[in-house]
Amino acid sequence: MVDFSLKEENEVKEEIFPETLLDFGDLFKRSWKIYWSNWSTYLGILLCPSFFVLILIFLFVFYPGADFFFDLFSTWLGISILILTALGWIFLSLWVETAIICAVFGWKEKISITKSFGKALRYVFDYFLIIFLTLLIVGIGFIFFILPGIIFGIYLSLAPLVLIGENIRGFSALKRSWNLVSGHWGGVFVRFLVLILCLIFLPIFLSILSLLFKIILFPLKFFYPPAYTVLGIVLDVISNYLIIFFTIPYYRIYSYLIFKNLKRIKEK
Repeated sequence: MVDFSLKEENEVKEEIFPETLLDFGDLFKRSWKIYWSNWSTYLGILLCPSFFVLILIFLFVFYPGADFFFDLFSTWLGISILILTALGWIFLSLWVETAIICAVFGWKEKISITKSFGKALRYVFDYFLIIFLTLLIVGIGFIFFILPGIIFGIYLSLAPLVLIGENIRGFSALKRSWNLVSGHWGGVFVRFLVLILCLIFLPIFLSILSLLFKIILFPLKFFYPPAYTVLGIVLDVISNYLIIFFTIPYYRIYSYLIFKNLKRIKEK
């Protein structure tokens, strides 16, 4: 946990922002504080797709009549079920992403998992539309020598926050994000670049840590190979899930603080 002075604690709780962009130290400390204030909600939201996957694994692998499902996929009915399952997974993924943003906006009230999903349900289609438009514009930018794509990406990076925070939808959310970043593109770009570099380092660190544990457990391979294999799988799973459970909410919290900070600057 990060130690805060009373002044810093109040600034985080009351969302007091300076009239310039927050420096890196402030951004990381505030993001850390907000993450730990409601970490269980972020964890619960991100675990939901896992239950969907477990159900599919049970039906297609462990269920006694699993062969029936594979035979079914050779029919039009089976293909339709497969398409609906894929669409359901896409919808669930978008719903989870939107719920994470809603949870970030509700961090002070310690919003629950169910309330996050309930609020997010109203925004799922709009979130999909914003992501689609953003990818389309950024993709066109990348066609023209990459740099325009990066420029557009930063200008439009706050559109999902605008959707949830200001209830501005569609192309208007992209325009609002552009206006917020306008005049501060370089500062926003550097802050996101530093965050991404830090988040890239996390899986490397966890992989090294996992490797060290495997080295410590290596003698077990000779005495009891099944236990060594199982523990190796468990370490890999924990490592991968730690990356997901930390990086996704932390990125959204960091973006949320930049969004709030820019709003404060623009309102002045």
